[in-house]
Amino acid sequence: RVAAKATESGLVTLLNYTLKYTSQGEQTELELEPGQAYLDALKEYFGIELDAQYGELRPLPDA
Repeated sequence: RVAAKATESGLVTLLNYTLKYTSQGEQTELELEPGQAYLDALKEYFGIELDAQYGELRPLPDA
């Protein structure tokens, strides 16, 4: 699972559960918990609202 979006001050990326955002040259990295926190980040940072519950999503393969 991957998402990326340019912002006025930098870039936001999501790779599996790792959310990274760069603003004014500073990068912040967050590890999201599976579940509602993941869905909330999709909505907040990317404007993506799924019409499914987290449990309905296909599981990520083990790394």
